[in-house]
Amino acid sequence: MTPFSDLLANIDWLSAIVALIAMAISIIFSLRSTRSSENVEKIEAFNAHQAYRSEIISWGRECLDAMSESIILCKFDPARNPDRFYVRLFENRSQYYSLIDQGRWFLKNTGPEEYRQWKDNSYRGLAPEAIEYLMDAQAIAKKINFKELADNGDRIAEIVDQKRKFTACIQDIVDPETVQTQLERMTA
Repeated sequence: MTPFSDLLANIDWLSAIVALIAMAISIIFSLRSTRSSENVEKIEAFNAHQAYRSEIISWGRECLDAMSESIILCKFDPARNPDRFYVRLFENRSQYYSLIDQGRWFLKNTGPEEYRQWKDNSYRGLAPEAIEYLMDAQAIAKKINFKELADNGDRIAEIVDQKRKFTACIQDIVDPETVQTQLERMTA
């Protein structure tokens, strides 16, 4: 063999080694890119879920405000300022109607194919538990006596009970414990 042929044989080995190293580096970066895009997808899904949670929390906050207003109206003496009381009472009732319908945007009815088929889509089936508690609080608020304070005391405990049930239901929906766990995984 000539020195030149020895050099060519070594170059073939050397180029094969360089090609293997390049292939290994390419595989490593390809895997990292795949993991990175999977992480981006997970973050996007998490952000979409967070946006939904944020809307539910905002709606839930307004519902709690309506129930709190009902409790205050139960403690307010209608005789002191009947016109103002009457206006606040009916604003509160109106707020319930709006919040119940808004809740239907976020929470799915159960059994829409079985119950109330004659109604529009949002009203078919049975209302979700959170909306049921809100409707119960509304029904109690409708019984607020707008002539005498003495008749409204019992309604406070009833509204507080609905408010607590509603809060627990919304907490189950927004699931803060799972969100915290997801955040810890994503930042670890």
